[in-house]
Amino acid sequence: MTDTALVIGGTRFIGRHTVADLLANGYEVTMLNRGNHEDPFADDDRVTHVEGDRKNERDLETARLAAEPDIVIDCVAYQPADVATATDVFADVDGYVYISSGSSYAAEHVPKREGVTPLEPCTPEQAVDDDHATYGNRKAEGDREVFAAAEAGVNAAAVRPCIVYGPYDYTERLDYWIDRVLTHDRVVVPGDGQNLWHRAYVEDVASALRIVAERGE
Repeated sequence: MTDTALVIGGTRFIGRHTVADLLANGYEVTMLNRGNHEDPFADDDRVTHVEGDRKNERDLETARLAAEPDIVIDCVAYQPADVATATDVFADVDGYVYISSGSSYAAEHVPKREGVTPLEPCTPEQAVDDDHATYGNRKAEGDREVFAAAEAGVNAAAVRPCIVYGPYDYTERLDYWIDRVLTHDRVVVPGDGQNLWHRAYVEDVASALRIVAERGE
């Protein structure tokens, strides 16, 4: 029997590589998204596309029924309510993985440790915001929604990537620094030169998401 996966998102960067990794590991994949971006898997019969809004619980239910997923990778949960709804809808899957962020951390500990390094607080007002300034707060509250779901028996986990780079990165964050090296005699150094900017290659992040969904850690 073929394993099945639902990817919420899946067309742009981390989600796109996650779909590719799942396919390479024998999964049948369903993607749920609004269809606002070109679908790189439109011609791949191993991938089913369900058009819908992840903020709509009925659309999540439709995708669940269409995919009957063993695992779910949630790429586009930007408010904690999104995570709370998803962990409820997908409470019975073998693994639900929420892509959180290193921005969830409230302290620049080196290294950061689970249960030791604090997470950002999140007020009710921040929880429903969509401004970049509250991104870390909202991601941290999404983590806490995952913790609560896990304590209630849901196979839910959160992964907090650092700065992700690789093909199809629409933010072009790494491209900026490469361009500086290629075109300028002097390169801008962040902060005082002691800053640590850890990066993770997108294909490694994608495989890590799958492994966490399969194994729970």
